Amino acid sequence: MRIGYKWKYEMAFRKSPEVHKYLPETHLYSYKKLQSMLDRHTTVVLKPSGGTGGQGVFKISKEHKDRYLLHHHMKRMLLSERRLQLYLDQILKKSTSHYMIQKCIPLLTINNQPCDVRVIVQRKHFRSPWVATATLAKVAGKNFFITNSRSRGTVYPLEEALKRAGLQAQARKVASQRLYEACLIAGKVLGKADRGMKISGFDMGIDRHLNVWIIEANPKPNFKRFKKMKDQSHYRRIMSYM
Repeated sequence: MRIGYKWKYEMAFRKSPEVHKYLPETHLYSYKKLQSMLDRHTTVVLKPSGGTGGQGVFKISKEHKDRYLLHHHMKRMLLSERRLQLYLDQILKKSTSHYMIQKCIPLLTINNQPCDVRVIVQRKHFRSPWVATATLAKVAGKNFFITNSRSRGTVYPLEEALKRAGLQAQARKVASQRLYEACLIAGKVLGKADRGMKISGFDMGIDRHLNVWIIEANPKPNFKRFKKMKDQSHYRRIMSYM
């Protein structure tokens, strides 16, 4: 079973003190590690270390001593510890890439649905500075916890999403600045590791304390949602760097 790019990026980020503070606790999967993570955080996310589009992503919450709530797409199951282990063994052995366990970030919500932010950073060539060229906020569809298009959720311009999430003007300014700062620093780290890299897409979380978190980075981000937005300036700016 191969280890995918998400874990490789995680390792690169961990080596940077500037980026490390933006990383939620994340480990390669083992059932023992899952239990220790649930003891510390109560809720975690299981996801493949490779792949895109939210496929094969699970949220697991420890309800009490021997009961676990597993959430996958719209499906929820309350399982004993033994049934949880058997279920995960069946699912994970079919995966082509090793799984990761990540602390579940308590994201900002809009209409009680979690919201995260996609930030695109680009550069013209390896000596050029990284620039944040586009942002949009993604809200999970009803009964989903993932925010990608598979959940049939909603996208908003960043400023509008932060307003809908209940943030006042100063808080919106702080959150936006922190997002851009984190993504540009992380882009530099990835760019040093891969001089040929010219673009990266970051899925970012913001919590109620306005801390920002790197949920994951993608070297080949999808632009479809930017293209469908009413404001085409973000999409045009992405294309101007291609």
